[in-house]
Amino acid sequence: MDPGWITAAIAALTAITACCLTLGRMAWHAARALIQLLGDLNGTPARPGSPAHPGIMERLSSVETKLQSVVNETRPNGGESMRDVVHQTAADVAEVKKSVGRINSQVQNNTHAITQLTGRVEMFEAARREREDD
Repeated sequence: MDPGWITAAIAALTAITACCLTLGRMAWHAARALIQLLGDLNGTPARPGSPAHPGIMERLSSVETKLQSVVNETRPNGGESMRDVVHQTAADVAEVKKSVGRINSQVQNNTHAITQLTGRVEMFEAARREREDD
């Protein structure tokens, strides 16, 4: 047997073994990632010193429940929802604006009347002082 042939066979066997080990390692990492994904999907039960972790479907159900409560708050239901409260608050604010406008108008009218009365009082006071001086 030719020693070159043995060397080539050993080199080929070494290369094949290295490829198999590399592929095995890659398969092991992929399998671990898949196992981790399945664990996340299914969740894990509580263990001593470690709380339970809910699975994807349980968490999704929780999100759907919370979303439904938000959706319910955005639909009118006769005064109980947040939307009804916002609309009632907007109506109350509009009413308060109208009341403030009426009060402002009354204050302006009263200010005008007071200004007129003050002018008359000053006129009567001036007339009284003239009579007293005479």
